[in-house]
Amino acid sequence: MSLIFHKTHISSSSTALASVLKTYEEYRDKIQYPENDKELFDRATDNIALLSGGITRVTVAVETLQAKVDKMEEQFNNTKKTDQKEMLLDIQEIEKDTQVFKLLAEAETFTHILEAQLTDARMNLAKAQRRQKSCSASSTQEGSAQSLAESNSARTEDNPNTEPTRISKTDSTQSYVYAELWQWPGFETLTAATGIKNLSS
Repeated sequence: MSLIFHKTHISSSSTALASVLKTYEEYRDKIQYPENDKELFDRATDNIALLSGGITRVTVAVETLQAKVDKMEEQFNNTKKTDQKEMLLDIQEIEKDTQVFKLLAEAETFTHILEAQLTDARMNLAKAQRRQKSCSASSTQEGSAQSLAESNSARTEDNPNTEPTRISKTDSTQSYVYAELWQWPGFETLTAATGIKNLSS
């Protein structure tokens, strides 16, 4: 019994798989990513979607082709040994014309390449997200510092005799704290009433 009737199905599926591999040919080489955070984020996000889709398409095409090859091999194995010699010649002809087994091996290797590229894209996306988070935190801190500076400026404008708010690193130097407070309007009157002396003098 001849296996040539399998040739048409295997040939069409082989062509489909070859077409998918060609579509993603550019991803064989390592993908280069930009340093700019926004560009890195956008590029990594796009590549994750493209590579994930590529892996799915290659996998489906391989499974479709492999299923047709399996049917051919199943028929060969269920045939009497006396008839297998002729069928073996048919298999060799199909393989020569469609390059089916070479194509399946190539697809397996290419899938590993796409998976490695996908892993790299995910790592670059994570890096971009960390950078954006760090920049956001820095901006928040800068905004808080600016708000404090503006608050001090407003207080000074309202009362020119008022010193800006200072944050003492330690309370161990008592005279420094008193020196700061002594500059405030009304503090001298308060100390006179309570008996506190100007320790900074």
